[in-house]
Amino acid sequence: MQKLNVEEEKKLNNIFIFLSGIFVTNAILAEILGTKIFDFSFIKDFNLSVGVLIWPVVFITTDIINEYFGKKGVKKISYFTILLISYSFIIIFLSTKLTPNSYWLNINKFDDQGNLFNVNYAYNTIFLQSIGIIIGSIVAFLIAQLLDVFVFQKIKKITSGKFIWLRATGSTVVSQLIDSFIVLLIAFYFLAPEGKSWSISQVFNVGSDNYIFKFSVAIIITPAIYLSHYLIDKYLGKQLAEKAKSNALLSELVNYLNSHMKLYLRLIYRAIGFTVLFFLLGTLFVYIETVLIENNVNSFVDESGILQNDYQKSYLPIIASLIISYLVVFQIPWFKKKEEYS
Repeated sequence: MQKLNVEEEKKLNNIFIFLSGIFVTNAILAEILGTKIFDFSFIKDFNLSVGVLIWPVVFITTDIINEYFGKKGVKKISYFTILLISYSFIIIFLSTKLTPNSYWLNINKFDDQGNLFNVNYAYNTIFLQSIGIIIGSIVAFLIAQLLDVFVFQKIKKITSGKFIWLRATGSTVVSQLIDSFIVLLIAFYFLAPEGKSWSISQVFNVGSDNYIFKFSVAIIITPAIYLSHYLIDKYLGKQLAEKAKSNALLSELVNYLNSHMKLYLRLIYRAIGFTVLFFLLGTLFVYIETVLIENNVNSFVDESGILQNDYQKSYLPIIASLIISYLVVFQIPWFKKKEEYS
């Protein structure tokens, strides 16, 4: 890890705050405005949520934060955004429970064509989302973000930091495949209000439209990713930009090696423990079997004059030793250590 001076840390903090602001703002807007479904025709007819128009900005921001601040940076802002989205939904829900002002109701009681209009009902209908949509949105957002980070870093390691377009587009394509269907399954299939649930075919059709649109946008916005990198590199300076990217990549590599090294060491310790325990138990069980059987057998001298016994030892002690050793070393909680993955 390359150390940063005060001025370099200040510049990187400015970039992180700026990107975080864009990320949080657009994520919350996408969640709130996503209740409206609109039609869009280009080659085919699409049924899309308004939210998909805003999510590309979140895609770009996620990849940029991942590039300069690594997995840790994306996780930090993703968890914080989930808290803010939850807070927003709580405030919106409480606002719909407030008693509307009579003056506000009267000045809005007619639409632009003179028809009676209940503005409070419209307000509640637009902003008061069902619990299914709220839960579905948060779960889908979290899974998609973590998956995006994982795929982005994997591609970055494989390509040694080259091909920005590949890791940016590849991570988005994979993560949004999950996101496009999870939110619909939770909100409109599993947790939909009675009588308003969608069929699996409806979930698949709308989810497919959303994914195709996101997939297309992910490819179209690739130049915007390069432009963003150019502007940030220009602000940071070439040396600091390379240092930040190197630290982000090195941090992921160190975390990867540490987690896997710990895993391999635990496996080695368990293998040694299993072997030793199996040998000790096997010896003990064979001895016990021998003592028990020899007390209840007949011995005789065969034609060659050699003393023989009329029994044969079984494989039971060996099998019992294997099973008990496995259970003790690999299954009993106090012999198991929690696997840690970054």
